[in-house]
Amino acid sequence: MRINLNTGELNSKLNNDKVSENTLSSSGVSIFSVLNKCIEKADTNADGKLSEQEISAFMQNSQSELLDEIQKKMGDEADKIDFSTLQQMFNMVKTVIGAEADISEDVSNLNGMSKDDFIKNAGDAVEDEEGSNFWKMIGSDNAENIFNAIDTDGDGKLSEEEVKAVSNFDENDKNISLSDLGNFFKTKEEVIASDTTEADKTVSEAPVSGEHPTVSQPSVSSPSGGSSYNAENVTSGNNVPQVQEKARTEETIQQEIDEQETLKNTTKETAKAEIAEQENLINQAINESDLSDEFKAEYEKENTRLSGLIDEKQTAIDEQKKLEQDYTAEANSYTTSISSIESQISTMNSEKASLDSSKDADKIADYSTKIANLEAEKTRLENAKKTAEENAEKAKNEAEKLKQEKSGLETEKENILDTLSEKYSDEKDKVEAVKEQIKQYQENIKDIQTKLETDLATIDSNIQTLKNEKAQLAQEAKTKEVLAENRVKTDTTPIDWTGETSREYWESIGYDADYGEQLLNGTIEATKQLAGSQNNCLGGVKRGFKIAFGTDSPFGAENQGITAASQCLGTMQNSENFREITGISIDQAGNLPAGTIVVWTSSTHGSSAASKYGHIAVLDGKGNEASGGRYDTIFRRVGENGVPHFFIPVR
Repeated sequence: MRINLNTGELNSKLNNDKVSENTLSSSGVSIFSVLNKCIEKADTNADGKLSEQEISAFMQNSQSELLDEIQKKMGDEADKIDFSTLQQMFNMVKTVIGAEADISEDVSNLNGMSKDDFIKNAGDAVEDEEGSNFWKMIGSDNAENIFNAIDTDGDGKLSEEEVKAVSNFDENDKNISLSDLGNFFKTKEEVIASDTTEADKTVSEAPVSGEHPTVSQPSVSSPSGGSSYNAENVTSGNNVPQVQEKARTEETIQQEIDEQETLKNTTKETAKAEIAEQENLINQAINESDLSDEFKAEYEKENTRLSGLIDEKQTAIDEQKKLEQDYTAEANSYTTSISSIESQISTMNSEKASLDSSKDADKIADYSTKIANLEAEKTRLENAKKTAEENAEKAKNEAEKLKQEKSGLETEKENILDTLSEKYSDEKDKVEAVKEQIKQYQENIKDIQTKLETDLATIDSNIQTLKNEKAQLAQEAKTKEVLAENRVKTDTTPIDWTGETSREYWESIGYDADYGEQLLNGTIEATKQLAGSQNNCLGGVKRGFKIAFGTDSPFGAENQGITAASQCLGTMQNSENFREITGISIDQAGNLPAGTIVVWTSSTHGSSAASKYGHIAVLDGKGNEASGGRYDTIFRRVGENGVPHFFIPVR
C-alpha cells in the first residue's frame, strides 16, 4: 500500500493516466474529474497526503455508499454521469491507489498480440482477484477501443513498431506503463480537441447569389499527430465541419488528397459557372446593341476560339502543377531518410572503431560491408532527390510559361471589341457604348478570377502538405527496411559453458570486464544505500545501473518499468549488452565473471516473495551476489522449481 502519497501527485497521475477515449462519458464530463473528487474525499484530514489509514478507510466504503456520496458531492454534475461510468471510475480508483506495484506490461509480451488475446487478457484480469493490475486498468469494456487505437495499421495484431510508439513516452521503452498509455491517449485527445476547436470557429457565411464560395484554411496534422484532415472547407449554410479521427496511413492520407482534389474541382466549377453568368450578360448586351450582325458574328467566333484556347492552357497548367507537387513530395521524402542513414552510419563507424582488430576481424568486416551498403543507399537517395528537385523545377517553369500564355490569351479575349473596332471603324462609337455597358461585368469576372486563384493556391498548399506526408510515410517504411537489413545484429544465441573459468576464456567469448566491474561496483554501492530493505532485489539492480553508468537500467528506472524480477528474463535474452550462458548450475555460478546477472524465474510452489516474483542479482565472480539491500553469498533457491538464467556482459 502506498503510504503518504502526495495528493497533488496522485491527482496528476490520475489525470495523466488516461487509458481510453471512453474516459469521457457521452455527456462530455471527464471521469478523471470525478476521480479527483474521490481523492479529496479520501484525504479526510485535508493535509494534502493520503496516509495508509485514509486509503484503507476509503477502500472499506461499500461501493453503493461511496457512489451515492460522490453523486451528492458532484452536485449538478452528477446528473451528467451515468451509474456505469461511476462504477468504472470506482474500479479505477481502487486499482490505482490500492495497487502494491507499478502497473505496466512488457513490450515483448505485447509484440505480436492479436486483438482477441488483448481483449481476453483484460477480461481474465478483471475476473481474477490476483490478475494483473495493468490488464485490470485496461478493463474489458475499454480493451477493444484501446487495442484499435494502438493498432494503427488495423491488421488486428500489434507490431513492434506500434507497441514502441506507445512505450516511448516515458524513460523506459521496454514496457508500457500507465504513464505511457496516459500520454499516448492524451496526445490523441489534444489533437482531437485542437481540431474540434478549430472546426467550431465561426466560418464565413454562405455565398449569396453571384458570389464565389469561401474556401477556409484547413488544418493538416503532422504525420505522427493521428488527427484527420478536415476536408469540408466550402461553407454551406450554417453547417460546421466535423472532425473525425483517422489513423495516419498512406490510404487515409490519399483519401484526404482526393477530398481536396474534389474541393478544388468544385471550387473551379463554381467559379466557372459564375464567370459564365457574367459572360452571358456581356453577350446579351452585345446582341442587344446596335452593332452590325457581321460584327456580332465575328465577335462570337473570336470569343469562342479564345475561350477554348484558354481552357486548354488551364488544363496543361493543372497537369504541370500536379507534376510539380508529386516531384516536390518525392524530393522532400528523401531528406529524413538520408538523415536517418547518416546517423546509422555514424553510430556504426563508432562501434566499429571500438572493436579490437586482432579479436573482432569478422565483426569489423561485417560492419564495413553494412556501412558500405548504407553509403551506397545514401548516394542513391541523394541522386534521386536531386533528380526529383530538377523535375519539380522543370514542371514549375513549364507551368509559369503556360500561365503567361494563358494571360496573353485572356488579355486578347478582353480586347476583342477594341480589335474589331479597328476593322469596323464606322462602328467605333457603338463599340464604346457597349464597352461602357459591359465594364462592370468584366470587373466582376476579374474579381472572380482573383478570388479563384487565391482559393486554389490555398487548396494546392494543402494538397502539397498531404502529398509530402504520404510520400514521407512510404519512404520511411522503405528506409526502415534498409536500416534493419544493414544493421550489425548482436548474436544473442546462448553460449554453452565448457567448464573453463579463466579470465581469458570469458574474454574469448566476448566478456566485457570493464563493464562488468562497473556494474558490480555500482550494485554493491546500491546495497549499502538500501541496507535493511526486504524484497527489493530488482530495485537494487536498477539503482546499481544508475550508479554505475548514470543511465536507467534495461528494466527501467528504479521506481518504474518492469516490476517483477522474473519479467526481466526476456529483456536480458534480447539484450545487445549481455549474453546468456547455459549448461551451468547455481552451485557453479561462483565461476562466472564479475558483473554477471542472474535472473530467476518465479516458482509455482512457495510463499516467499522470490517464489512469486522471481529474483535478480549481480554476481561478483567470487561466489557472492549483490541485489536489493544485501551483498553476500549467492541466493541458491527460488521456491521448488524456480530456474536461474545467467548473463555475462559482452562487448
